[in-house]
Amino acid sequence: MAAMKRVWITSLSEEITEAAGWVQALHKYAIAADGRVWDDNIKERAWFKVSDVIAECDLWLILGRDEDLANDTIRYGLSLTALEVQARKGHGFPIFLANQGELPTAEALPTPLRGAQVFKSDDPKIAAKMTARVSMAPKKVDPQYRLALHAPPVGVCYELGPVEGKWDGVLFAISADSGEIAAQAPGPVGKPPETATLEYPMKDIKLSMGGQDYVAVAVKNSIETDSSYYAVVNGEPSSILFGPFSYDAEEQADFFSIRLK
Repeated sequence: MAAMKRVWITSLSEEITEAAGWVQALHKYAIAADGRVWDDNIKERAWFKVSDVIAECDLWLILGRDEDLANDTIRYGLSLTALEVQARKGHGFPIFLANQGELPTAEALPTPLRGAQVFKSDDPKIAAKMTARVSMAPKKVDPQYRLALHAPPVGVCYELGPVEGKWDGVLFAISADSGEIAAQAPGPVGKPPETATLEYPMKDIKLSMGGQDYVAVAVKNSIETDSSYYAVVNGEPSSILFGPFSYDAEEQADFFSIRLK
């Protein structure tokens, strides 16, 4: 007998009372559902704890209101959670967003949530659509990079690398509005190193992309598919920027950007 599909429900506010109704509605479709009210305690890494639970499910349902989706701290925590779940389950992992107010456009959402299916919270077809979605094979989405998160005692540790080939040097940047890059290092996949040798490290690099100012660090270490680049960030930057970096000023640099708020 096939295992029962599971949905995790996140209510972005205690004032949202529909979660119990969704549990009952999904049960009628033989889908197990559970959930909690969102904990936006970034310093206590609540986002990392809930990502463990969501990664064991087949779909993530977020219940929100306009004011919740406009809250930068909530947006930041949801982005970190989505990034970590996508690192474990793939970028095709299904996320549904049911909002009580206006339907946000993909462009209005943080980058990690732009693939979410968005509905009005009173849409009677959501349960059926979730049932259909978890019954399908996960969508195949091939990212151009590897990205995973780790939760050190302080801050957030980003793990980056190429999906194929290698990066002859790496640049990592955060938006200049908040936060700092506390450390950078190359290391093995899946395990931030305790010590590392940095080749020609650089810091306090100033750059701009898409109208956003960034502060960056870089190293010349080569990163391949069996190794990773790590950067520890303190604070809550609104976006990050990263990618292969050449120390040759004449070479064109193409970076990936992720809006977190």
